[in-house]
Amino acid sequence: MVVWDAENAAHLLSRAGFGGSVRDVGRYVRMGQQRAVERLITIGPTGSRAPVRADDPEGLEKIQTWWAKRMVKAGSRRLQ
Repeated sequence: MVVWDAENAAHLLSRAGFGGSVRDVGRYVRMGQQRAVERLITIGPTGSRAPVRADDPEGLEKIQTWWAKRMVKAGSRRLQ
């Protein structure tokens, strides 16, 4: 059985996204392992749509930029 501690919470945040701050790690430790995993894999409505259609070759750069910004703004709720 894995001991749910700061080291394992930091590892989870690193593997599931872009890592987490000390504050994020502490919050995920307090949640417990099960709830932390559920929080990372459960994503509600995003509220935004891609700026162009995915099959538009000239819009590919816009979609890549839009997606990268969404991932960065997601905070501890990663959208990979």
